[in-house]
Amino acid sequence: MNRTEKKEEIDRLKAEFVNIQAAVVADFRGLKVEEINGLRNALRKEGVKFRVVKNTLARLAAKGTGLEAAVDAFVGPTGLAYSDSSPVGPAKAMTEAARTNDKLKIRGGCLQGKAVD
Repeated sequence: MNRTEKKEEIDRLKAEFVNIQAAVVADFRGLKVEEINGLRNALRKEGVKFRVVKNTLARLAAKGTGLEAAVDAFVGPTGLAYSDSSPVGPAKAMTEAARTNDKLKIRGGCLQGKAVD
C-alpha cells in the first residue's frame, strides 16, 4: 500500500468514524473465513458494521472522532464492530457472538466518545 492509498484509506475510515455512537474492538484470531462472514451477517441484522482494520491507519483516522477513546485497544489483528445509530447494538451483538465462539475476544470499545473495557 503506497502513501496515496494509505491517505485515501484514512480518509474513508475517518468519514465512517465521525458519526460512531458505539464501537467494540475485538481480536478475531483463529476464526475461519466462514465464521467471520457469519459474524458479519449477524451484526448486519442488528444494524452494526464489522470491519477488519489496520491498526496504524485506524489510529490516525480515529483522531478527533468518537472512536479516539478506544485506540489503546488497537493491538494485533483488530476487528471493529460499530454503529452510527444504535449505542448498544455493537456491544450486544459482539457479546452474543463471543459467547458462541470462544476464539472471538473482545478487547474494549467506546460508547459516545468514552472508553469502555
